[in-house]
Amino acid sequence: MLYPATSATAVISATGLNSYLLQLLGKGASLHYDPRLSVFHPSPVPPYDAKAMRRAYEYGCGKGRVLRKHEYPLQARGRALVEPLGRAAAAAAGLRIAEAGYQWNVFRGRMRGLLSAVDSI
Repeated sequence: MLYPATSATAVISATGLNSYLLQLLGKGASLHYDPRLSVFHPSPVPPYDAKAMRRAYEYGCGKGRVLRKHEYPLQARGRALVEPLGRAAAAAAGLRIAEAGYQWNVFRGRMRGLLSAVDSI
């Protein structure tokens, strides 16, 4: 299965692919898992530079949007917000300010995605 090149998502990510797969399943499609297929993503951070901060926010928006659009349970939505907040607090407590800012951007993006109208992002 290929991810559609004409996708309107701002960021092509696993979140976008998950949304696409959930849409297919919702329309009655069947999917096949092939364990020989793997995807490797190098760690996007550190450095916690402007590009990483922007990506954290944009990916957060995407994940929040998928959680809302596909009506994930409240527990999953809450966990998606609490986890980056906890990581931000832990990083700030350890004086890892750049990392705390990165996690804060993840939280901000997820919040925006969850609270925005599904078609507005």
